[in-house]
Amino acid sequence: MKKRIFLMMACLSLLCACNQDATNHEKSNADAKLIQFEEPQSGDIIATMTTSMGVIKLHLFPKEAPKAVENFVTHANEGYYNHLTFHRVISDFMIQGGDPKGNGTGGESIWHEPFEDEFSDRLYHFNGALS
Repeated sequence: MKKRIFLMMACLSLLCACNQDATNHEKSNADAKLIQFEEPQSGDIIATMTTSMGVIKLHLFPKEAPKAVENFVTHANEGYYNHLTFHRVISDFMIQGGDPKGNGTGGESIWHEPFEDEFSDRLYHFNGALS
């Protein structure tokens, strides 16, 4: 599948927060070395997003999703996401933003074309995860 822009908010492209208990998944997936549960280290990329509902801090993983992170960080640094809305909000499940048209149909990557989805067996859609 191709991505338009980094969908959740990514980011703003898709900020996905699945309604699952992360603690249970952390224990059941202990062998998978889920890096989402590790404390950020010096040098890690942490994006800070200020919304009308408060501040969201995003721990980004460029080794697992290099193109998605590059796309998100570049857009963010250039102000692409400034003043955009979360056009899709599903209570206790997910929010989606990053679309300049505000309806989920617009936007483009920094390369002006879609790029392949990036998957990692070290990242999962837990409550609070960015996709």
